Amino acid sequence: LVGISGVIYFMAAFWMTMFIALERQMKIHKRIIIALGVSLVLFWPDAIEEKVSYLAHALGFAFGIPSALSYFQLRKKSLRSYEVWQEKVEY
Repeated sequence: LVGISGVIYFMAAFWMTMFIALERQMKIHKRIIIALGVSLVLFWPDAIEEKVSYLAHALGFAFGIPSALSYFQLRKKSLRSYEVWQEKVEY
């Protein structure tokens, strides 16, 4: 049973994992803290309801992380080719 909410959790986990992998202008621990904070604020349930399938949410989130890691490994060179670094100018 995967509804649209399970897919949303999958996409969120995919995005957060890609953010950690791609954003190299911040240190890794800061990227992890940001991703954890966003996921806790946006995706932690306010109240537990009997009619909601939290298993579908958890499975969507759990499958999003390894999917993003494998996608990143397969397309690492291509994804990083879009990275633009600008030199800081001191005045």
